[in-house]
Amino acid sequence: MAIVVSSTRLIPVLRRVVAAKKFAQLHPSLIPFLLYLAISGIGLYYLACLLNAFGFSALKHIGISDHD
Repeated sequence: MAIVVSSTRLIPVLRRVVAAKKFAQLHPSLIPFLLYLAISGIGLYYLACLLNAFGFSALKHIGISDHD
């Protein structure tokens, strides 16, 4: 069974890819920022899983806030 992609569905996708490429060229600092956010999220997830292995539920305590 072959996967058939019609050109009517492919053209809007290609337009979005080109628009994203132009946006990235206009805002070059966005890529390192998104990379930083992704790596930070992966680190928080790893920390939560590691602490959960020792019986501590860290998901209740992980958050971004200005409270002490």
